[in-house]
Amino acid sequence: MVQGEGAGWHREPQRHALASRGIKTGSKGKVGKPIFDRGKMKQAMLPSMEGADEVLAHDAALFEQNTRELRDWQGKSFQKFYTRLRKRGTYDHDLAVQGIMNNYVPNIMKRYNKENGCDLRADKATARMMAEDWVKEFEAEAELGNYDYLLEKN
Repeated sequence: MVQGEGAGWHREPQRHALASRGIKTGSKGKVGKPIFDRGKMKQAMLPSMEGADEVLAHDAALFEQNTRELRDWQGKSFQKFYTRLRKRGTYDHDLAVQGIMNNYVPNIMKRYNKENGCDLRADKATARMMAEDWVKEFEAEAELGNYDYLLEKN
């Protein structure tokens, strides 16, 4: 079999799958980072706090503050992570709220239900309210330098 023209060796350049979906790619078909508006993305991520159960949010927040195992088990790791991000300059309030809302608030509610023998669930608005309060408290304490000890290497 002879190699060359007509032998099936020539292929048309394929477009990348992202390019076919309308996401811009770099030169020569290489995929670059998708171009999007970060501000619009953040607003789409966070639900509004309208209709939040303020009593449940406040009670669960007090429970979290007074439960040492819960705060030490997971709360301190979030504090350390967000303190590192603040030091690097990549900390973002909205992403911190999203992270706390999706990861820490469900664990608070599980523990709260277990301790109180109930089956309460925090809807998205209540979870966001709890996360906003936690992040605002964190930011106030971090401004004072109360979490700097978490960055020290032993």
